[in-house]
Amino acid sequence: MHVDDRPLPPPTPGPVPDASDLDGSSRPARPSRQIGLDVARALAILGMLLAHFGGAATSGDEGWARDVTRFVDGRAMPLFVVLSGAGLSLLLARSTRPVREMTGRAAVLLVLGLALEYTTPVGVILQYYALFFLLALLVRRLRDRWLLVGAVAVVALAPVTRLFLAELLPHGFQHVGDHAADLGALGVLRRPDALLADLFVGGVYPAFPTFAFVLVGMWIGRRNLSSSRLHVGLVGAGLLMAVVGYGAGWSTDDQRAIPASLLAQYGDITELGRTADRYGLDLVEGVEYTAVASRMSEDELYDEQAAMSGMTGEELRSVIAQIAADEGFRDGVAPTWWEPLDAAGHSHMPAWMLGSTGFAIAVIGACLALAARMRRVVMPLAWAGQMALTLYVAHLVLLRWPLQNWPWELGPGEAVMWTAAGFAVAVAVCSLWRLRFAHGPLEAVLRLAGGGSLRRREAAV
Repeated sequence: MHVDDRPLPPPTPGPVPDASDLDGSSRPARPSRQIGLDVARALAILGMLLAHFGGAATSGDEGWARDVTRFVDGRAMPLFVVLSGAGLSLLLARSTRPVREMTGRAAVLLVLGLALEYTTPVGVILQYYALFFLLALLVRRLRDRWLLVGAVAVVALAPVTRLFLAELLPHGFQHVGDHAADLGALGVLRRPDALLADLFVGGVYPAFPTFAFVLVGMWIGRRNLSSSRLHVGLVGAGLLMAVVGYGAGWSTDDQRAIPASLLAQYGDITELGRTADRYGLDLVEGVEYTAVASRMSEDELYDEQAAMSGMTGEELRSVIAQIAADEGFRDGVAPTWWEPLDAAGHSHMPAWMLGSTGFAIAVIGACLALAARMRRVVMPLAWAGQMALTLYVAHLVLLRWPLQNWPWELGPGEAVMWTAAGFAVAVAVCSLWRLRFAHGPLEAVLRLAGGGSLRRREAAV
């Protein structure tokens, strides 16, 4: 969720644009801040809020509210990460001390992300951004075409690392300690091997394949973002990619379905087993992971689940162990050769990556075009997008404390409407803040950590 609000100076020398540039031209001679990227970032924030707040109220609903949350789930995050790649390209192109700047920002994001992980009911991405910033340093001198080749290679390797390598590596959640609900995942710093394994392969947003979004974004950031031909090209290419990726996934869903006999025999445990297997965990490890992510001890989780079935926690623990050893159960939840075509949100499989990348670049193209024609109209959204890190952390804090029991007694439609109203309030607050200050609170911290300075008021945008 890279946010940087400095006005762009004339571009420094960089890789020569390829002939594959969608608009066939080099970077603009007089670049200015592309608020279209900020507008797209604001839309990603809205999608994230609908997925996290709206989704909590619509899990059992089949009406329009559920349709909205299903649509945004698995699409907001890729849009965020592609935008971060574009922002990194712009930042690295004008940075005089890129290593200092990226490592300083990465250190802040790593600590902040680990502190927030496991204290909220949603996965936190900031620690993965820390890794993405450092990896961006390594690839910043690649020619444009090699950024796209790298993205394809990362996506192609994802099924192998996710389905076969993850189970052989240590898992960070096993080292967070008994106080994860208060200290987050900071305990994993004692085990850098487990931390790196999660960041690269086994975590919620691992570099394989999530870094592919960053590489695509870096390629976009090197384009002439003011070009209307680029805007049309991004929308057209993005929609085509979305149709191919999601179409391949949706048309093969039956091939990945859990056998009905297994569902009838094991019920919810079967779903847990499929989730655990996707993250390279066995069933017992999956329960341990669920306990940490739910801010509960293992005993509390077993007792809670056992009560629903009329068992004691120890009886359920014994049942889980027996099921985990059942070869038929393992075969039923194990991935098949159809798994790479899984387009479900956050599956990390190639079909989802292709569809989500296409959706992201289509939104970016549309927002760039909209901002070029209606700059004043979209400025409130742009200001919210420029404070994306602050808004992201603020929503995690709300989920952790004031809104911990959300959605209270609200119905699905009411929850979605209140979420949209909350976004409108956030846009208004960000607009007032940006009229007075050049940077959001956490954006200022990132800037200082990277060795930058703060302006007292914003230059014309």
